[in-house]
Amino acid sequence: MRALRFTAPVLMALTLLLVGCGLGEDGSSSEPTIPEVLSITPDDGDVHVRLWQDVTLRFNTAMDRTSVEDALSVTTPDKAALAYSTFWMGNILELEFDIDLEPGTVHTVTLGEQALSAEGEPLAEAFTSSFTSLPTHPVVIETYPPAGATDIPRNVIPMVRFSESMDEASTFAGIVVDPPDPHILAFNGYDLELDFDVDLLASTTYTITVPGSAEELVGDETLGEDYVFSFTTGGGFDLEGPSVVSYDPPNGATNVARDIGQIVIRFSEPVEELTLFEGIDLRIFGLVYGDPGLSPDRMTFTIPMLRLPSGVELGFDPSPFSDMLGNVGENPPPYSFTVTGEPDYFPADEGDLWEYREIGDEMGLNYLVRVENRSGQEFDMADYFEGAREFEEFDLLGEVRHYRRSADAIAWLGMEQGDYSAEFTTPIDWFRFPPTPGSTWEGSTDYHSGFSTVNVDYEFEIVGVIDFQPPVAMREISDRWGIGREFPDDYVYPDCIHVEFSYTLSVPSGDMWVLTDGGMQHNFYCPGVGLVYRHDAQWPIGGGPEDTVISETFVRRWIVGQ
Repeated sequence: MRALRFTAPVLMALTLLLVGCGLGEDGSSSEPTIPEVLSITPDDGDVHVRLWQDVTLRFNTAMDRTSVEDALSVTTPDKAALAYSTFWMGNILELEFDIDLEPGTVHTVTLGEQALSAEGEPLAEAFTSSFTSLPTHPVVIETYPPAGATDIPRNVIPMVRFSESMDEASTFAGIVVDPPDPHILAFNGYDLELDFDVDLLASTTYTITVPGSAEELVGDETLGEDYVFSFTTGGGFDLEGPSVVSYDPPNGATNVARDIGQIVIRFSEPVEELTLFEGIDLRIFGLVYGDPGLSPDRMTFTIPMLRLPSGVELGFDPSPFSDMLGNVGENPPPYSFTVTGEPDYFPADEGDLWEYREIGDEMGLNYLVRVENRSGQEFDMADYFEGAREFEEFDLLGEVRHYRRSADAIAWLGMEQGDYSAEFTTPIDWFRFPPTPGSTWEGSTDYHSGFSTVNVDYEFEIVGVIDFQPPVAMREISDRWGIGREFPDDYVYPDCIHVEFSYTLSVPSGDMWVLTDGGMQHNFYCPGVGLVYRHDAQWPIGGGPEDTVISETFVRRWIVGQ
């Protein structure tokens, strides 16, 4: 997939990568929204927080970023404020600390009332939240059953989870169960399970002691003191797997708000940590902004979400869930809900961006491509070699194409490379609204290459609507956490518009050269994301279809409509 790349005397190739800008909000109330912090990660009161943990705040409305950052601090009891970098994703603010957190220390996040919304409204009251970081030595961070739990099934398999990978010999030595019962210890370094040879006694309190001499696998730190917890059995057994009690948003819900912030699954009983999905809408994958996880009682699974795209149906196909005894439930039905508004194939607000990988050009080079929406109606895209420059150097990139959105079309205006720039005499309609399968359009335009006038003849056709499944080699979707990793063959972008674009370039015979090149692209646009994949077959200057060079471009990550 290549762009209009200029080499003297004329253009080498024509490849276009486009995602566009979107319409405004779905509508707003006449009354200003009083800003508040809807959630924070880590949660208030969390203990055993990892030393490299980021802090994420989610607001109920768009915020004035400068006033929020000026009013925000993270402090420890005996030190000055911690230094961190800020990263905004719409109504979500992430803090990345410059150095690891202080071990075993309470950290307090404070946001003062001088923090304002984008509309200028202050917080109703100051916000504070605290969490405690892990100490330098290993600790037990979770047990099942939880300490003090009652009415536990007699076929329970107790579990102890450590903060560090532990040495097996020193951990096993000194494990005590009271009353004593024959058992087998299973261990993977972090999780220790006690699998009893016989059913536990009914209505009996069991106490499990983990020795303080248990050592971490790397290093010489120990627990330091015995860890003791107890639970009480009931009279029965658990022989059935868990079921899904409810979803939030509900399964099949319509007109779901874009700012729900999370998807929540509630279960009939505690479930295993590993929760899989057999199939998933890749838009959900890309919109997950933090680590989903189970609640302390393992009854609720929460997936934190960025702002949802308008008008689209989102969902996944959950696989059966297992409880803490290994019982597998029935296969739940597919889950989906529909977001309020109308679907948009170019859903972007000012400041939104996409990043793509382009592979297989004729020189064997891989490119990264960045698209940035700068004004809401006009936006740019640029190519750069991976590792050659950072995003902050966007203005210095050598090749940039310019686009504009109207109510009827996305228009390609022109491009620039270094000190050279060119505009089409007539902008090319790159995408027309609404995207009706079977519709076609064609045209011709010129631009001046610096050496001669180049003519572009083109034709577009909207072939149809498909559920697009990226090729295996092109599933580098995001570095965010994503559900469904174990089932990549079931990843899909649903309801994509397939647009076919063919073109030829020529220099008129009255000029110094008479050269042509051309090609065909197959582009796939997903509502809520924009361009997700492009297959480009182009032949070089002076060549023909027999000299075709193939390149492919696929989306890696996006921050859209936030």
